[in-house]
Amino acid sequence: MPEIPQAPEMPKPPDVKPPEVPKLQSPIPMDNAGNCCFRNMQAADRCNGATRCCSEKFEVDDCESKGGFWFHTPEDCTGAC
Repeated sequence: MPEIPQAPEMPKPPDVKPPEVPKLQSPIPMDNAGNCCFRNMQAADRCNGATRCCSEKFEVDDCESKGGFWFHTPEDCTGAC
């Protein structure tokens, strides 16, 4: 009986490394410095009748509990409001 030749071995796949996670360019500050943005009805109640405003009077939790949006920089707050 004739001998059957063996199939060649399959090549091993190359080692693939996962991509590196990019580092944040400007990490979010963990302090309470920032501005509270109020819009529409919330703003009218808290900003002398204005429909939009950014206020430095509030801290993060106080801002969000009153329906505001917290921003760490005045520029971000102004852009949102």
